[in-house]
Amino acid sequence: MDKSFQASWGSRLCVLLFVAPCVGLFFWVGFEIASRQNILVGLIFVLVAVFLSIWIAFMLTMRIDMSDDSIVRTWLLGRKVVPIHDITTLRWGGARGQTILSIVYGKSRRFITISSIVVSREKLLGIQKDVLAARGLEGEVLWPPMAAYVDIDKMLERKHPETKFG
Repeated sequence: MDKSFQASWGSRLCVLLFVAPCVGLFFWVGFEIASRQNILVGLIFVLVAVFLSIWIAFMLTMRIDMSDDSIVRTWLLGRKVVPIHDITTLRWGGARGQTILSIVYGKSRRFITISSIVVSREKLLGIQKDVLAARGLEGEVLWPPMAAYVDIDKMLERKHPETKFG
């Protein structure tokens, strides 16, 4: 199961066409305000431009690679490797028309998020199915039912009650 996901060309083009001019505008307004003796407000505009620039770089270069034993999220400034056997919870959320899948892993409950801006909702569901299949839970009833998350440890406990997971 080697799969790769990244933002479509259309969404990358939209980010460049609509967000990149905003970055330039925020920089310009920030420097103009700062030059007129209001340095704090100008600095806020410049910081917004910097954060938008980082977000653009993230959106343009983010890639998700899945194998049988790990999920790797890479982008221009780094990578995060999540072993599938360490995943404890899959949480679903959303805002402003997008769906967000948070993959919680490890004892310290670290997480990565994947948005439907980068990967379609159907592919996010496919990632969930692949994670469950890799953990031996393919076809099992999701636990808890009717919730915005899937507790993989509880599902494993229900499937194998004699073994303690987590």
